[in-house]
Amino acid sequence: MPLLAKQEGKWIGTYLHFSASGAKIDEHSSLVECVLSGNAADAFVQTNTYQWADGKSETLVMPAQWKKGELVWKNEPYSGKIWQADNATLLSHWHHTDQPGTYLYEVLHMTGSSKERSRTWTWFQAEKIFRRTIIQETRKA
Repeated sequence: MPLLAKQEGKWIGTYLHFSASGAKIDEHSSLVECVLSGNAADAFVQTNTYQWADGKSETLVMPAQWKKGELVWKNEPYSGKIWQADNATLLSHWHHTDQPGTYLYEVLHMTGSSKERSRTWTWFQAEKIFRRTIIQETRKA
């Protein structure tokens, strides 16, 4: 996946979460670090650090492995896989491991300059859309 290699580095962004009806339900900033390695056990590691205006913070470290040509995550709180759709777009499917029946699809689109990327998540619970997340990120120099 050539586009996956372009994800390597640090990304600063904002996550906006909306209900299925379009009401904003959450907003927070993020620092996402993506690291590729030659190690089969953690071929790709993504570390997400979230920060809310009230001072709350959360960090998730998600290593992934190559399996049958796909990059696969099996971690808490997500398990899923990612694949390349075209030269600028990655698609992924995630299950929320601590919320049975909850999953999401992600579309990640990177600009031609590889300096900005946009991510959208569509969340499902009991086979119904219940949330959408819009993420705008800029590569940290």
